[in-house]
Amino acid sequence: MRAMDRMLAAVEILRRKEGYRGYVHIKLLPGAEPAQVEAAARLANRVSINLEAPGDTYIRQLAKEKDFSGDLLPKLKLAGRLLREARQEWRPGRVRPAGTTTQFVVGPSGEKDREILGLVARLEKEELLHHAHFSAFQPVVGTPMEGERATPAMREFRLYQAEHLLRQY
Repeated sequence: MRAMDRMLAAVEILRRKEGYRGYVHIKLLPGAEPAQVEAAARLANRVSINLEAPGDTYIRQLAKEKDFSGDLLPKLKLAGRLLREARQEWRPGRVRPAGTTTQFVVGPSGEKDREILGLVARLEKEELLHHAHFSAFQPVVGTPMEGERATPAMREFRLYQAEHLLRQY
């Protein structure tokens, strides 16, 4: 995937040529190759890939071209494992791994909060996910989902609260 290669090349220049040791967050694109995930985990402090929904049925409603269980989730788990191992082996002078993140679009596909939080809790318990972000769905004119109802912002807020409690306790 050319776009992913270009992002990785830019971070490689920052790290190797310019000696930049600051924080870098790389967003993996759907369809990224395992070698690209490995490079991202080696170069970045934080790696993310947007799962968008808690399963295949829901993701097909949002984006038919995306593959939850065959692409998105396995890439997040691979990045999570690599960053978990890097945290355990970290030494001064190396990039300090900060873990993985993901994002969910809340509401348009009929998913339940329990499904989202169940997936997030499992990934966090296995140390494959540092935290999740939630975005309440807002319809956009001129898109296939323009007629869908907006998700109340309070649902997004409550998901953040619940995820924080699960992560802390």
